[in-house]
Amino acid sequence: MSFASLTEIQKRQFARNCVERKKAFTAWVNSKSIQPEKTILIVGDRPGPKAPQTDDYHHTPFYSKKWSGGWLNKQLVLAGIDETHLMWINSATWDGVPTNPDILSAKKWNIVIALGNNAAKWLSSNGVGYSKIDHPQAHRRFKTKEEYPLLRLIQRLSA
Repeated sequence: MSFASLTEIQKRQFARNCVERKKAFTAWVNSKSIQPEKTILIVGDRPGPKAPQTDDYHHTPFYSKKWSGGWLNKQLVLAGIDETHLMWINSATWDGVPTNPDILSAKKWNIVIALGNNAAKWLSSNGVGYSKIDHPQAHRRFKTKEEYPLLRLIQRLSA
């Protein structure tokens, strides 16, 4: 299912989710501020290979209509999940440098979720407990007929 196959209402929700995610991510990167309603920290790997290879781009995790970000964003919309309680970070920068772990202790998170092995390794190396879910790209490639477990987990935690 492509972005184009979403209804106009779903496309608007997709855009709102991405804007909310970028707003929260850039607030953290630029001023180390996190909105109080952000209670679920989701850790990805690093910006994808098609992301701009420069530090002056925002590099918001999964901020895309294509590739694994686009697939994940569509799944969030189809599951009726908005970004209100979600905070996203990558475990490494676009050039592979581990992310500064300050966000892990910036507040008490209800849950920290690792999307894939690289995120899990980064969290483990920083002494943080987490729940691990397959990276969206892995799920999309190898378990496409199964529901993505992140969706139910977020729905349960946001209820």
